[in-house]
Amino acid sequence: MTRYTWLPIFNKIQKGCTCFGMTVNALLVPLIIFKSPKDLDLYKYMMIYIACFEIFFGCVELLTIPDFFTKGSSFFVMVDPRKTIIPQGWIQSADLLFCGSFAVSLGIFGFQFAYRYQVLKGRESVFSGDLDLDTIGFIGALFYPVLDDGTKIINWDSFRGVSVTTTILMSSEFAMFFFAMKCFLATKSLMAQAGHSKSFRRLQWQLFYALVLQTMIPITFIQGPFTVIYFTTIILDDSFEFLGHFLALSITMYLATDAFPTIFIIKQYRDTLISYFKRAKLIKVKPQQPASMTSVQLKVL
Repeated sequence: MTRYTWLPIFNKIQKGCTCFGMTVNALLVPLIIFKSPKDLDLYKYMMIYIACFEIFFGCVELLTIPDFFTKGSSFFVMVDPRKTIIPQGWIQSADLLFCGSFAVSLGIFGFQFAYRYQVLKGRESVFSGDLDLDTIGFIGALFYPVLDDGTKIINWDSFRGVSVTTTILMSSEFAMFFFAMKCFLATKSLMAQAGHSKSFRRLQWQLFYALVLQTMIPITFIQGPFTVIYFTTIILDDSFEFLGHFLALSITMYLATDAFPTIFIIKQYRDTLISYFKRAKLIKVKPQQPASMTSVQLKVL
């Protein structure tokens, strides 16, 4: 199977995952607003913000339809005017907006753990040859360019630029693990205190487990593939195109699955959805009542 065969399949899966993720997050927002337990307090505003950001990120993804190109020591994020409805003059800005949203998604979960800890303590596509570089928007890095005479040099501008995203990656991972441990200890300490109801204790552990699972999703679908791309481009100088396409797909997988831990682990949200689907199923399969004898007799008469 050639890349021209599986790329359209990849693109369809990407769009489907993005739309599905936006729908799930749009469903999560009213659940948080109207069905959150009272003990959730201020933390629900952080949850609303993250769900709204994921919807915004999904919109940016659908509008820009970015291509990730990786080959050798190069890595670029490009917006092709043939794939997007964005006007030509805005394409470069749209590419910057996507990259900025992507950077926020890298750091947001470390911040979420830190926010959760403070709440607890308060209680207590393809780069083809026919593509015109003057018409597309692109951002990226070429670490080891080759001069006309065949000499390979180090592009320090790319290294300085990529150091920003590397810092975000490492800081986010450090914040996640550091505050995850502090959240665990703070939750455990809070549960040891007298005067808390059983429902309150259960909610605090549900929030912690949901946050842990919600953090594993971006580590798996974003930070993992991104680290592989950095390793193959910077260290090995031997990246290949499939990695870029896989990263584009994995980002949409992240958008599609990110809200699931919150929905299915928090009991109030889970029960609300189960109750809704049960009612919908009953309405759908409810048999039509047979006409009574009296009505039949009246029709005959």
